[in-house]
Amino acid sequence: MARGQTRDMGCDGSQHPAADSYLHATSHYAGGAAAETASSRKVQKYSSIPTDDIFQPVAFETHGSLNAYSFDFLREVGCRWTASSGVLRETSFLFQRLSILI
Repeated sequence: MARGQTRDMGCDGSQHPAADSYLHATSHYAGGAAAETASSRKVQKYSSIPTDDIFQPVAFETHGSLNAYSFDFLREVGCRWTASSGVLRETSFLFQRLSILI
């Protein structure tokens, strides 16, 4: 973990896309609604962090969907790894690794 980096990771039954707390959103919208809700909750939870810190919520659903900002952020991380390593498939490798972890 990089210096100054903080992680807050959690998984419980209430965060599953089929959990009662998300059914109102997931039954009406396309995939990713639970991830968007979880991301919004993280933003609210960390709204008091200093403005000179960078906060990037990353939320995945058990079924593979992730919130829009997470996709953009992870794609940017993959592009930077490609620029650093010269390996053109770094972004693909990143998403493959993450899919295995989930």
